[in-house]
Amino acid sequence: MSSELHAYHAELIARDEDALWNWPRRSGAIMAEELAQMCEQLAALLHERRECDAEAGNGLDPVERTKISYMYGSTLLTLAERQKPALLPHAIDRLSDALSLARRHVPERVVVIKSQLLRAEHSLAMLRNSTAADERPSEAQAA
Repeated sequence: MSSELHAYHAELIARDEDALWNWPRRSGAIMAEELAQMCEQLAALLHERRECDAEAGNGLDPVERTKISYMYGSTLLTLAERQKPALLPHAIDRLSDALSLARRHVPERVVVIKSQLLRAEHSLAMLRNSTAADERPSEAQAA
């Protein structure tokens, strides 16, 4: 990883730690905006990392890709659960990618990533169940 990417990665980690430290003092709208910015930056970092590795002629470092996919998926999950449920499938995709890579390259992270993925899948199932229940007419209306 280049020094520029290291600095960018360190900035994201510092922002994440700051966000967690200040979490109780933040309003929902401000936190959602910050999470959305983090998602954009993580997506850009993942894309930039792929481009740099493609130019260098080697594949993307699977450990780094696992870390970035996990952070991106977890951030999307938090944002989806708090404000934008439509992001749940994207969070599941990123966490699935991270889990697949972790099984081969970072086995010690499998349990953590799998728990986040299960949380995302559960949230999506709950959302679909509530949407389906809202669409079905109630028994009182049918009678």
